[in-house]
Amino acid sequence: MSIVWEQRPTAEQAELECLRLLSAGRGEAVYQHDLSTGELRWSGDLQGLFGQSGAPDIGKLEGFEEMILGEDLERRRRALLRHVSQGERFDCDYRLRRTDGEPCWVNELALLRPGQGGQPDRVFGSLQPITVRKLREARLERLASTDALTGHLSRNRFLELADQMIARLQRTGTTAGLLVIGIDHANRIAEAFGMAGVDAVLCAFGDRLGLLARAGDVLGRVGTFQFAMLAEGADGGDVSARAEEILAAARDTVVEASGGPVPATISIGGVALPAHAISAADALGYAEEALA
Repeated sequence: MSIVWEQRPTAEQAELECLRLLSAGRGEAVYQHDLSTGELRWSGDLQGLFGQSGAPDIGKLEGFEEMILGEDLERRRRALLRHVSQGERFDCDYRLRRTDGEPCWVNELALLRPGQGGQPDRVFGSLQPITVRKLREARLERLASTDALTGHLSRNRFLELADQMIARLQRTGTTAGLLVIGIDHANRIAEAFGMAGVDAVLCAFGDRLGLLARAGDVLGRVGTFQFAMLAEGADGGDVSARAEEILAAARDTVVEASGGPVPATISIGGVALPAHAISAADALGYAEEALA
């Protein structure tokens, strides 16, 4: 591809055109930002990125920033400031609000360029839509941190949050309780009703635990037949009371499976934190030993 200029382009025009050509076919928009005036000169797929009509004046920095979601705007500003003042690479993901109201994830790359006298006065950059990638990453993160059967946290994610809570308890001098809830005689249930029966029991008790969880509680499936619950603010007495509450609710739980009603009970073990454990793995192990 060649470019035919009617007259010799300025260096800024040439650079902006090169950026436009490099981004062609990838749904990108490119810009030149004049730091002294706040003006932005755009090229590329602006409608595809920003929407069809009704957009703020993106020829000015203020108009462009109106399209950035508020919680992301400060992060972009800080990244740009570090790039301008410290030369740090500018590579920032954030969300725009399109003119149709839909949020759109973009990745912005930018490069500070010197003007006359060698002083930096311009930023050249590009915006590429990455919504599909972000949705895929979020889905993979959910799959990695969530138990597919019950919808509660996975063991690894539960332990990660538990370690964070224990560290916070040690800093603040507060307490919490960890309960492990195990399904009794799960192997017998599997023999009588198959794994579908076991899954029905796990889902039923998982749902009941979700209803019993209070604000601030952390709930996860930590074993094939086990759940765990972190109750921040609980002391030793509270841990026992919470265990009794869950046991009472479990006695009223009727589990229906394809083979008929499944008789199922649970056992609970608990430990007070951080008095009796300073790591999530230790706490889980002590609570499992206390199952009764």
